[in-house]
Amino acid sequence: MNTTELIEKFYTSFAQGNVSAMMDCYHAEIVFQDPAFGELHGDRAVNMWKMLLSQKSNDTKITFGSIEASDNSGHANWKAEYDTVIKKEK
Repeated sequence: MNTTELIEKFYTSFAQGNVSAMMDCYHAEIVFQDPAFGELHGDRAVNMWKMLLSQKSNDTKITFGSIEASDNSGHANWKAEYDTVIKKEK
């Protein structure tokens, strides 16, 4: 599988809420970093995705595009849209 295919598989699996297929895309020594979770290594990164996807509702829509890849690196832009209902107390 080339890098573009790997990125497509990861984000397609993400959109479907399939954490197992997402983890098939990760190297055992993965390092994940973002502003909300900081830097996570290995199982901590896997557990973050498991936690996030366990809370994903059927109304959550995840899309991706703008994939750019070389033989050993790549990136994509992704977006999560949430339908949220806020109830007001009377």
